[in-house]
Amino acid sequence: MPKVLSYTPDWLSRPNPGYHLFAPKHTNGNGVAARKKDFGPRKTIAARGSEIFVAVGHEIRWADLVNLKEGNEPSYRTLKVLIPLPITRLVMSPHEDYLAVSTSHTVHVIHLPDSAMLEDSDSTPIKPKTFQVGPTAHVTEESPVATTLWHPLGYHGRCLVTITKAGVVRLWEVNRAARSTFSEPTLSIDLPKLADATNDQADLSASQFGASKGFSPDSVDLEVASACFGDFPEQEGVHGWAPMTLWIATVSGDVYALCPLLPSKWQLDESTGAFTFLETLTSSINVNYTNLSEETDVPRDELRSAEKQVSWLSDILYEEPFVEALPSGDKVKVFARPTSTPPVPLLQGPFPITPEVDDFELSDMIVYSLKTLSDGSNEEAAEGLPTAVVCLLTDTCQVHVCLDLQGIVGRWLPSPEVSSMQALLNATLTIAGRR
Repeated sequence: MPKVLSYTPDWLSRPNPGYHLFAPKHTNGNGVAARKKDFGPRKTIAARGSEIFVAVGHEIRWADLVNLKEGNEPSYRTLKVLIPLPITRLVMSPHEDYLAVSTSHTVHVIHLPDSAMLEDSDSTPIKPKTFQVGPTAHVTEESPVATTLWHPLGYHGRCLVTITKAGVVRLWEVNRAARSTFSEPTLSIDLPKLADATNDQADLSASQFGASKGFSPDSVDLEVASACFGDFPEQEGVHGWAPMTLWIATVSGDVYALCPLLPSKWQLDESTGAFTFLETLTSSINVNYTNLSEETDVPRDELRSAEKQVSWLSDILYEEPFVEALPSGDKVKVFARPTSTPPVPLLQGPFPITPEVDDFELSDMIVYSLKTLSDGSNEEAAEGLPTAVVCLLTDTCQVHVCLDLQGIVGRWLPSPEVSSMQALLNATLTIAGRR
C-alpha cells in the first residue's frame, strides 16, 4: 500500500484564500466543473521562484506562495488575457519573462509583469501584453496542439517549439519588435514527411493551412503524445548533444529523437555547464571520427555521418560567436546555426524497449541526461557519452524508466548523390543475388 506523506496544508484548503486560487470559476450548474475533451497531458501550473501562475478554465491567476501562506493581501491576482479556449498548458520561458499559454488549438505568449507590479496591494486584474503564435497554423481546423516547449538554447530564451498531434514541429523565434515572428516559424518539420524522406533535398516543411494532405502510412504511428528536450546547458556535466535533442513519444508507444534541432540563432551563457557543453561535443565528435577512420570494415553511412558531424562542429568552433553583454552584467555567446548540414536532422527511431512490455499508449514523457564521465580542465577536455534516462507515462498510469546507454548524437539525411549511389548499389546486389 502507498504511504501518504502529507495532505493539503490548511492554508490551501477551504475556506482559506489559498483554496480559491485553484478553485474552478464556472460549473455546469450542479457544482461540478464541466469536463472538456482531452488533447494530451495538462500542465496548468508554472512557477517563477515562489510565484506560481495557475490556469483555471480561460483564466490565469497569479500568487506568491510565501505571501499566501502568511495571509498577506492580495491572496491572488488575475491576468486578464483573451484566450478563446480552455487553457491546457502553461510553460515558463528560460529567463522567466515570458509565459507560453496553449489550448487545444491555439498558442499564445504573455510578456509577464515584474514581481513588484504583481505584488501590489491592488487586487484588480492585470492586462499583460499578449501575442498569438501561429494564428493560421494553430486553428481548430488543423491538428490539436500536443505540447509546447521553450528551446534550451534559444536566443534570449525566446525560441518556442510547438508540436501538433499530427507530428508537425515548428520553431518560433519570437521577438516583440517584429510581429511577423509570431506569425511565421523559422523552421517547420512534418515528421511523417521526414520519416518517408530519402535525402536532405526533400520538402520536409509543414503543409500550409487549407492545403490538401496526401495519405502517409506513417501518419497514424506518428501521432504525438508528448515531447521534451534532453536537458539544459546550465546544468553542470550535461553532454553537448542533450540540449539540442528533441525526444518525441507517440501515442502508439514509440519513441523518436531529432538531433541536432537548433534555432537559426542560439546562445550559451557564461557558466560551467556551457564550458563542458562545447568540450563534450568536441571530444565525442573527434574521438568518434578518429575511431571510425581507423577501422577498415566500418559501414560507409556511419563514416559519412561522422564526417558531417565534424563539418557541423567546425561551423561552430571556427566562426567567432557574437558576444553580447546583458543588462545584468553577464555575457552570452551568440551562435548561428551551422550551414554545412541541413537545418532538419534525421528522425532517429523508433527505439526498442528492452525487455519488451505489453502494448500500451503513451501519454507523457520526461528525459534526464546523465552526467559526463569527467568535468574537464585546462589540460584535459571533458569527456562522456550523451546517455539519458527516459521516463514514459502510459495511459494506464504506469511509468516505464528506460536507460539509453548508447546516446543520441547528431544525424542527418543523406545527400541526393549518396542516395542515388546507395540505390544503385542495392539494385546491383539484388541482380547479383538473382543470378
